[in-house]
Amino acid sequence: ADAPAAANADGRTAVFRFYNFATGAHFYTNSVEQRDAVIAYYPDFKYEMVAFYAYAKPAAGLSPVYRFYNTQTAAHVYTANEQERQAMQANPAAFNEEGVAWWARSDAGSETVNVHRFLNQQTGRYFYTASVQERDQVIASYDFLKYQGVAYNVWAAQ
Repeated sequence: ADAPAAANADGRTAVFRFYNFATGAHFYTNSVEQRDAVIAYYPDFKYEMVAFYAYAKPAAGLSPVYRFYNTQTAAHVYTANEQERQAMQANPAAFNEEGVAWWARSDAGSETVNVHRFLNQQTGRYFYTASVQERDQVIASYDFLKYQGVAYNVWAAQ
């Protein structure tokens, strides 16, 4: 069975991951409605279940993770870095800001896991994973995916 659709008592929600066969990029959303619409209407997207958990609303110790659509790469970018956000906002021809995707921790906490970010040097698209095993497999197997470090911190469970 899939993870609970609703937020837990303190607001932590599932972030769902899809793989887009047409672009080779991943898409992430914490919206159950968006998840269900992508499953129903976008056959090029393979549903890969829950990637991690984050918060749907701000709270003490949390930072916003912004979602942008890159019109040049036809893929989304997720960032908690304010300077990167401002740089993308300054280039509206390439980046459409879609607002706060979810809330995460910018620093590691005892209950959190790192979200690792890679840049696909062939396509300009980004890949994110909260799995150390997947991070290590990507580093070992895909030279064109440049490891950029930890993007932000999330939770492995609700």
